[in-house]
Amino acid sequence: MKEYLKTHWLKLIVRFLIIAVILTFDMITKEYFAQKTHDANFIPGFISFKYIENTGAAFGILGSHTILLIVVSILFVALFTIWDFTNKESSWLSEIAYSFVVAGAVGNLYDRLILGYVRDFINFDFMTWGVFNIADTFITIGCVVYVIYFIVLFAKQKRKKSDI
Repeated sequence: MKEYLKTHWLKLIVRFLIIAVILTFDMITKEYFAQKTHDANFIPGFISFKYIENTGAAFGILGSHTILLIVVSILFVALFTIWDFTNKESSWLSEIAYSFVVAGAVGNLYDRLILGYVRDFINFDFMTWGVFNIADTFITIGCVVYVIYFIVLFAKQKRKKSDI
């Protein structure tokens, strides 16, 4: 029992630190690019910085439905946290994925609550589908890590069943 509590508290501390670092990085970059008065090429023809104020979700979907997006974001973070804390198959991979997704969701939720819009600024020049931010990046990476986690989890469960 003592070892479980040690591991549990260590995971919580690591979660908190990851979320705090991502949120800080997200807020600093959003504030920096909000203060810029012009767009800039970072890697010409590949990545540029183009500041926009997005009142919607991804790709501007549900634009000007800020209250709905705030409610959905709060519900998502709450339900996702409850699910994650009750997940008996938790691993370091799922802890990292959870931290990335929640940090990104909270970063964008903060913008919506305080400003009424999300500050986006990263643009892939070769794609025409949207401008995004650090929070969006970590949500996406977190989702990919979750897919890897579930593949590993299902493979382990399948191996256990075949060993029986």
